[in-house]
Amino acid sequence: LVNAGIISFVQSLGIIFGSNVGTTLTAQLIALKLTSFAPVFIIGGFLFKIFGKKYKILGKPLFFFGLVFYGLMLISHNIEPIKNDPGVINLFSSFSNVFVALFIGFVFTAIVQSSSVTTGLVVVLAQSGLLDLKMGLPLLIGANIGSSTTALLASMDLNLHARRVGIANFLFNLGGAIIFIPILSLFIILITTLGGNVGQQVANAHIIFNVATLIIFLIIVKPFSNFIKKIVPGEEEEILFKSKYLSD
Repeated sequence: LVNAGIISFVQSLGIIFGSNVGTTLTAQLIALKLTSFAPVFIIGGFLFKIFGKKYKILGKPLFFFGLVFYGLMLISHNIEPIKNDPGVINLFSSFSNVFVALFIGFVFTAIVQSSSVTTGLVVVLAQSGLLDLKMGLPLLIGANIGSSTTALLASMDLNLHARRVGIANFLFNLGGAIIFIPILSLFIILITTLGGNVGQQVANAHIIFNVATLIIFLIIVKPFSNFIKKIVPGEEEEILFKSKYLSD
């Protein structure tokens, strides 16, 4: 949208901040064990696509939303027989190292190109007893950083202002990680006091982390946008397609 001149670079920052909070919905729905409704979304999406007429556009998002849920539901069911396997337990115990977990969350999300899939999987593993909050949180933070690779790749061949959007998205997520990693133990105490099972705690941590990062960056949005303009310099004029001579 920025590349096409429909919205400005500064306007895009609000969308970037908001979209990070929007992705937390998936983890919350999985924590509430609503994955069993996956077939409803899949069938509903299919019917909307075929018979939806003016609502046909809803078909694909509903279908694939349900498909992600269905995949996570299958993983959840198939984890049960192997969750007590010593090899599996040893594998997941390596996630107790914050930076290892952070890196794994980043790489996995960069590969699947969806932080919702990663966070959903972390919630499922936590519900199965394979991950605790201390292991799950760095995975979520790494997933947030990994999700920014999509915008970075998409912006590489676009105009100056679109490239700034890609960098802004990356630095927003990286900034959130830099803020929270030093206070991770305090954050875990806060989430634990809110109660719930481990899966719910992971989902709650995900939403609080993203909302807190959103608030911090909204406060500093002007200096942040100026910083992005400095590290991605250029004189290319930003042309927006909007009325110039017509009043409101």
